[in-house]
Amino acid sequence: TDSVRGVAFSPDGRILATASFDQTARLWDVAGHHQLAILAGYTDSVRGVAFSPDGRILATTSDDHTTRLWDVAGHQQLVTLTGHTGIVEGVAFSPDGRTLVTVSDDGTVRTWDPDLGRVTDRLCRIVGAARPGDWARLIPNLPYRSTCP
Repeated sequence: TDSVRGVAFSPDGRILATASFDQTARLWDVAGHHQLAILAGYTDSVRGVAFSPDGRILATTSDDHTTRLWDVAGHQQLVTLTGHTGIVEGVAFSPDGRTLVTVSDDGTVRTWDPDLGRVTDRLCRIVGAARPGDWARLIPNLPYRSTCP
């Protein structure tokens, strides 16, 4: 690995997440002193890491202007959040886990809802049923699912 830029402990203290210049985030078993996973797919350095209060989601920020949400247990990327036009410098979850905040050197602070269920419910109320093409444009990293009952 390259130089580490950011670190965060999971809420239970069992997992350490690191962000690195080598364009990866990594999960480490604290007690066992070994690597659990490499979280890759970035096009630039990873800068920040933050666990959700329940420890199930890891948010990472990158110099590639993105924030990514990861399933900690499955080591799978859930979604890529775009919108910043500069390096995403920092990330934090609210204490209740219902809001994610990112800050960027583009001079903006953005708030996000990290719960896909709430996001799709909101999408249904605003635009109606999303067709597969709409879904792919709005949420490209997740398989299509119907947004309205």
